[in-house]
Amino acid sequence: MRGLDFGEYWNPLCLPKLALEQGIVVIGALEVTAQTAAPGTVLELSRNAITLGTATQALRLSAFCDFDGTPLDLTQWLKVGDVLPMPSLPDVPVADEAHWRGVLADNEPLNLLLAAAPSGPVQPASLPLATGSLSKDQITCAAALVALRASGQAAATLAVEAGGQARCWPLAAPRRQGRG
Repeated sequence: MRGLDFGEYWNPLCLPKLALEQGIVVIGALEVTAQTAAPGTVLELSRNAITLGTATQALRLSAFCDFDGTPLDLTQWLKVGDVLPMPSLPDVPVADEAHWRGVLADNEPLNLLLAAAPSGPVQPASLPLATGSLSKDQITCAAALVALRASGQAAATLAVEAGGQARCWPLAAPRRQGRG
């Protein structure tokens, strides 16, 4: 929740939400309280705030609204003592999560030495490049290594578009010590 709080600025990621029987509502603020209760138990309730039990400490959620920003009156739907049902979430495969956490924790952006803020309109440019029989993956890897070498960095992490797909995969390109 805190990671998604941009104050009055439009939130480009997504809005934190709470699923209620009556529909999904947007959460505007969150505070951790010292109270404890079973997960989902409504401990306190006012027109626009609710304190809910969690597995650890209770949370006070407030500033509820609909997706148009219209404030909501939660007292029409809930009462103290209600227990919100546990949401049904699909299984998410996380077999590689530990690996990718390590990659992201060690992230070192590539320092593009020739990159600078544009002084005028940006015009795309392309250079003809004879690649022979190299595959797209080999060309991408070669371009990443040239950029790494030019940066003078020992390592860098890049996100590379994979085969025109909308997904990006990080490419870690460490530079071996002692190589010229």
